[in-house]
Amino acid sequence: VPKTGFWTCKRAKSENLRSIKDRIDPIHDRMAISGLCLCLSATRTNYQYVAERWPDFKLAWHSQFMVGYRYQQLKQAGLIEVRAADLQTAAAYQAVLVADPNCPAAKAVTNWLRESGN
Repeated sequence: VPKTGFWTCKRAKSENLRSIKDRIDPIHDRMAISGLCLCLSATRTNYQYVAERWPDFKLAWHSQFMVGYRYQQLKQAGLIEVRAADLQTAAAYQAVLVADPNCPAAKAVTNWLRESGN
């Protein structure tokens, strides 16, 4: 991975976020972390928008699931506090179960909620 401060969403998705954070050149540390945080936050915001704007869309459960998943990625990268990420993830995952308890993500969501104590 090149050591620059310019990260694309595609690259951030394809690699372990923790290893990205650990390998960033210290000179570009702030810029790269900010870019990664912005990328993950922007996609989370977009998923949230879809889930709220079109709750009856047949794949709205997926958008809601991805909101929680992005919070976990932000937590894993150390870009958000653990407790805040877990609370936001729990809220997103509970919304998945309310919206569509039989969706393909239901089992994973239920397992995460049980394991996290939420």
